[in-house]
Amino acid sequence: MARTKFIANWNPVWRKQSGLPPGYLVLRVDPRYFKAVGKALVKLDEKQRERREKATVEERAEHAWMVDLDVLIEIHYAKRSLEANALMWSLYGIEAIQHNGPGGDPEKLVTPESLYSQDMLDYAPTFPLTTKAVAVEDLKQMVTVKRVHPIEGTDMVVIDVVITSSHWNSIRMHQHIKMQFDRLAINGVDLESGADVAHWWMQWRKKMNDDKVVLGEEYLTEDQYRAGNPICEGCGGKTDHVHHISSQGSGVTFAEAKHKASDWLALCAECHSLWSEPGGGAVAFVAKYKHTRYKVALALKWPDTESDKEAESQEELFEKGGAVEGSEEAAIETQAVQGTEDGKDRQDGAPE
Repeated sequence: MARTKFIANWNPVWRKQSGLPPGYLVLRVDPRYFKAVGKALVKLDEKQRERREKATVEERAEHAWMVDLDVLIEIHYAKRSLEANALMWSLYGIEAIQHNGPGGDPEKLVTPESLYSQDMLDYAPTFPLTTKAVAVEDLKQMVTVKRVHPIEGTDMVVIDVVITSSHWNSIRMHQHIKMQFDRLAINGVDLESGADVAHWWMQWRKKMNDDKVVLGEEYLTEDQYRAGNPICEGCGGKTDHVHHISSQGSGVTFAEAKHKASDWLALCAECHSLWSEPGGGAVAFVAKYKHTRYKVALALKWPDTESDKEAESQEELFEKGGAVEGSEEAAIETQAVQGTEDGKDRQDGAPE
């Protein structure tokens, strides 16, 4: 049977709503793939009908006539956009100017292209390709070759071919652009007050939020996260503190504990104060810095994290002075009404 690849969504609630027992998987197929999936299922049904007709009574009872399917579940990431590509080259232009400085030697000028080429060699992923040694020079005219490994006793070699940015998905492109912004900040470029760079940074963060992209699946300590994130994720200033988003207690030390990078926020002192000052907290922070909405909502497991409408309603409630149902602030408000004492203790929720 031919392979059919399609995009789909999954929600654990759907199986329960359908009344199916555990062991069944309910997917919602992207409408663009209805026709292709329909054709594949028709062929599958024909194949299974043929097998069922030939099956014994025992095989029919045990559903042994059914065709096994090889299923691979992969998270779908869109191709990187042309806007992201333009931003990448704009940042390389800023980096080149910074490298060259005023009155630089014209014969030793660093160009955006040279910076890009070096980054591809240093950071881009590669894949091995076995070929004849005599073909290497011709291949270098078509692809970027990082290393060549001769195969002893043969005329063959294994070359490491660089997968350049034109073949990246949106996640890898976001990771690369983050590296560029971080590099500029480390080298002294003021992202908060530099008009062009500040605007580019904010537009990029909004794009990440809109694309529902959160970088960082690795587990890091507070110090490790701070070292890799010199830019405040709120305003774009310099990182002073690292905040653990989903912490529920106060007075807890997180410095040595490792947490998922997506659960940390690198913040300047002013942005960090939003989490602890009266009337502050997650909702106040998200209302001010809307480009952090998806990351914060995901870490706090707010209901319907995937829905922009839900996040926007939370911001609206905050701006009207109300607490969000299901949020930490709502829990605090409820405790205060009941006259409990632990609401005040849990209000900050900041790991310091």
